[in-house]
Amino acid sequence: IQLYTAGALDATGPQASVMVQAGYNDLSEESDPRITATYATANKSKTLGFLISAAQTQRNSWQEGFGTVRFARPDTPASTPGSGFASNSTGYSDQQLRNAWYPRLPRQDSFRHDQDRTGVASTIQFRPTERFEFDLNYVYSKFETTTTSYNSFAQFRFLGNAGFRFITP
Repeated sequence: IQLYTAGALDATGPQASVMVQAGYNDLSEESDPRITATYATANKSKTLGFLISAAQTQRNSWQEGFGTVRFARPDTPASTPGSGFASNSTGYSDQQLRNAWYPRLPRQDSFRHDQDRTGVASTIQFRPTERFEFDLNYVYSKFETTTTSYNSFAQFRFLGNAGFRFITP
């Protein structure tokens, strides 16, 4: 595969482009702007040229869902005094409920992602003859992201001296 990117000496004259985009996320209630710009120019004899391209993007997204943190059986053995089910109106025996699998920590999850991306690419081309060419390239990229997470969960288990000593199914 041969891949050729645009060079400063490829332009027939000064060229420029600017693109502005925006999206809106109704969960985060924020807009996501994206701006890109490119400029290229060369001298009349096509021996020296310059090209620069830059992009800036901001993205804010909100993600919501449900998690279980695995499934587990309730550790409320009948042989342990003071532990067990506080009441059982399910129609199942306590032993049947001890053999059932429950979400270990059922919870509602919310994640907010704030992202900023900046990129710059530039080149200076010097081609005094058909047999000699000198290119100087510069590339810069920066990506910053912050994730904020919120969890609300319930605990339906008993573990040693921690947790709830009595579970109501």
